[in-house]
Amino acid sequence: MHTIINKIVAFSFCLLVLVGCFSKKYDYAYEGIIHNATGDTIKIVLGTKNTDISQFGKIHTYTLLPNDTLWYYKDNHTQGYEIPEGMEPVQAWINLCGWDSVMVFRNDTLKALWSLPEFSGPCTENSFFNTQSWRTWLFDEYGNGWMMFTIYPSDLKLSGH
Repeated sequence: MHTIINKIVAFSFCLLVLVGCFSKKYDYAYEGIIHNATGDTIKIVLGTKNTDISQFGKIHTYTLLPNDTLWYYKDNHTQGYEIPEGMEPVQAWINLCGWDSVMVFRNDTLKALWSLPEFSGPCTENSFFNTQSWRTWLFDEYGNGWMMFTIYPSDLKLSGH
């Protein structure tokens, strides 16, 4: 009887170890950061241009004070967005969030508008959807990292909107 119980315990332990080893589906976990480097209070609208009512849950509005930072976490400030090895983290994060447009308002006036498609190419202008406009880095040996996009005073240039 003890032999059967010992075999069951040993089998269960081996199964638990194997499942634990192969359950990880990602290599990195990144948190998104949006920094307001302007001297102004701004409102950021992250969302989709889609007017389908079912997409409204993907629209997020935030107010950032001068030199304030928005930390965008996946799960109640505890978990970064899971990014598989080999994927560009900013592009993967934006795709996971489902955003295709970002609007920045100052004093209720649209001052910046970035929209897809744009993920690569030289960074001649700061753009939310150009991966070259972001700073990314890992901060520990476990694959946790940050992605930071900075909004500069020169970004707040649209007028007449």
